[in-house]
Amino acid sequence: MDEPSIAKGDALEADVAWGGFQGKAMTSSLFANKVKGKERAAEVKEDKENIVPSQVDEAPVFQFSQTVFFAMDDKSKQSSNASTAPSVTSNDGENKVDELKKTCRYLEDEIDGARQESLREVCNCSEEALTAFQKRIVDLEREKVSWRRMEDMFREEIVTLEALVKERSDDVMRLKEALWTQEEEEQCFEKSLWPLQEEVEQLGNISIVFDDEFKRHMMEKEKEQEGEKERQMLAQAEWDQECQKLHLAIDKLEIEKAALKSEAETTRKDAKDDQDELRMLKAELESHWRLSETATKKIQALETAKTTLEKQCSALQVDVTELNAKIDRMEILQ
Repeated sequence: MDEPSIAKGDALEADVAWGGFQGKAMTSSLFANKVKGKERAAEVKEDKENIVPSQVDEAPVFQFSQTVFFAMDDKSKQSSNASTAPSVTSNDGENKVDELKKTCRYLEDEIDGARQESLREVCNCSEEALTAFQKRIVDLEREKVSWRRMEDMFREEIVTLEALVKERSDDVMRLKEALWTQEEEEQCFEKSLWPLQEEVEQLGNISIVFDDEFKRHMMEKEKEQEGEKERQMLAQAEWDQECQKLHLAIDKLEIEKAALKSEAETTRKDAKDDQDELRMLKAELESHWRLSETATKKIQALETAKTTLEKQCSALQVDVTELNAKIDRMEILQ
């Protein structure tokens, strides 16, 4: 074998090795982009605007195919000058076709895996998040309605108690007015007794029977007054106790009302936080959808590259067949 044919064979082997390296580099780049996509989906809250879809570089594939084709063409032109060169070229072409087939199959497997993984992640995240937050919103709405009903009930009870307190206050005022009227009557009665006492003093020689009756009448009157005062004191004490109970009940209702207000504010705040979180999840879902669209575009580009490689494989197979036919004819001629 002469030196030019050996140099050509080495150049073809170098091109084949370089093309295989480029295919492996593309495959590893696809796998790395897949892992990187998972990591960015987990960190989408912190860095949503820095996501840049990876681009598919088809230049090495076309460069590789052109290199192989021209190398095979040069090799076929120089096959007439050396008898051993055609066999080397045929073996290299077959190896190259096998490498391209393996690369196509590997790219197809990676495309299917990436598509299934992205669709699975997007569907799982969106369905679970929406279901959980819809359930949470329904529960919060129910709690809100129940708290509003309780608040309305307590308001009605407070209004009823206030009306009762007002009514009892009116009763107390009436009792006080009656007590004042009775005291005025007693003062008037005592004033009316003064002339009688003077007359009694003047009539000191009146019979003892009249004095006894008068004393008995006075004692009965005093007893009646004392009994009336005791009844008024008891009524006043009962009213004071009832007022204290009503005030305690009002204070308790005020405390419960304040607690209900604070709980209602907390519930509103929780509902607002849930709505904010729901909006955040919607934004995340939109980003996931954008990522899935980017992955779809990438998959389409890979499928285009796969189709191109398949066409190139078919062309190479045709070239290899023609080259083998030429080699056979040359061997027959020799």
